Amino acid sequence: NQMRNDFVLPTCIILVFTSPLIAKAYCRKYNWEPSQTCVAIGATTAAALTQLTGQTPIVADRPTEAALAEKVIELIKAANLPT
Repeated sequence: NQMRNDFVLPTCIILVFTSPLIAKAYCRKYNWEPSQTCVAIGATTAAALTQLTGQTPIVADRPTEAALAEKVIELIKAANLPT
């Protein structure tokens, strides 16, 4: 894998990361906002996010995309955010 920087993302409240490389790419391109919540697919990605942002991310219950989606839905419902 190679890190890319040719992407543009809107400002988001919840960020989802599936690998340490994606976390690094995001943090190199964008400033981390403390109001953002990030969800990691597993422990390795969570450790990278903690190192990069200084904050502890939420980790999916299982290292799958489905578990990531479930966790994001939980966060949206808990915060009463529009879906």
